[in-house]
Amino acid sequence: MRNKSFQIKSHYRDYDVHWHSFDDKSFQDVFAGSRVAVIDKNVFELYQDRVGTIDSLEKVIIQEAREELKTAESSLNICQQLLDCGFSRGEKLLVIGGGIVQDLVTFAASILFRGVPWVFIPTTLLAQSDSCLGGKSSINFGNWKNQLGNFYPPVEIHIAPEYLKTLKAEDIRSGLGEIVKVHLINGADNVSRMEKNFSSLTSDDQKMSEAIYRALKLKAAIIEQDEFDTGLRLKMNYGHTFGHALESAKEFDISHGVAVNVGADLANYVSSKMGMISNADYEYLNSFLKTNLNRNDLTNVNLDLFLNALKHDKKNKPGEYGLILPDRIGNVELTFVPMGGGIEQYISEYFSTENINKVFS
Repeated sequence: MRNKSFQIKSHYRDYDVHWHSFDDKSFQDVFAGSRVAVIDKNVFELYQDRVGTIDSLEKVIIQEAREELKTAESSLNICQQLLDCGFSRGEKLLVIGGGIVQDLVTFAASILFRGVPWVFIPTTLLAQSDSCLGGKSSINFGNWKNQLGNFYPPVEIHIAPEYLKTLKAEDIRSGLGEIVKVHLINGADNVSRMEKNFSSLTSDDQKMSEAIYRALKLKAAIIEQDEFDTGLRLKMNYGHTFGHALESAKEFDISHGVAVNVGADLANYVSSKMGMISNADYEYLNSFLKTNLNRNDLTNVNLDLFLNALKHDKKNKPGEYGLILPDRIGNVELTFVPMGGGIEQYISEYFSTENINKVFS
């Protein structure tokens, strides 16, 4: 995958995605092009001695990547540190990390001086395969997840798959959840292709790189048509409506991509109960999705917290849930379902011990 690249069309500015290896001069040049960087604390501790180009930076802002720190206050703190080091509007801000750091810096870069250019090096599988594209920031507010945010894409994205070698197994599972999701909404052929190749991704670096590339290309085709989430791009929220509620219900004791994986399976379950897809289609999709899940992902779910969070989803209308549900294998649609109209019972059934035992029998 080295020297692979493609361009994303954007209303803000077109931007390129490039692949690198750590030893590529082109990768070292990315660091040389910036004076200041915001770096995920874990990435900095792991790679400050492995990737010497970090030493070329004059200022490094270390950011902890914890869900409870994904707030407007953290973004404003980044702005303050940039001002303190004399960062100017014409400089490129280098950003190295996963989705939480990306969210914080997207928000900060969009408001500092009314917008500064930033360059993103995603270091998690989830960020490399999904969130790096689209320029969307999502900031938690109060007790609610992702209630604040905007759109402000980077000027460049640079992917180095070697960062994945130090990820924990749960982080890999999380990224796989998003890779699966984008294939499940892009036609039956893509569903079949991912199902056949899924088991080999974690053991074959080349196939993993190819899966990342394909996931980004599939997402790019969607966001170029609907950059600001007003129509087609809403389909990318498949699994997220229920997934965000699950994160809240488990007090964030579950990774985002795995929650999305569960959320997609729950969406399929609800769809089958509503007669939108057949039971056979649900069983087929469930047999695939559960290969990236375990029993603990579906247990210890506080249903009151789940339903309360679901009522605050941004897609909802007064008295109606806005859900992304499949109407056939490989296609999903935004569907409005009455609150209190029976869907709550389907959700309760899904998380019941009886259903969990059936899924993981």
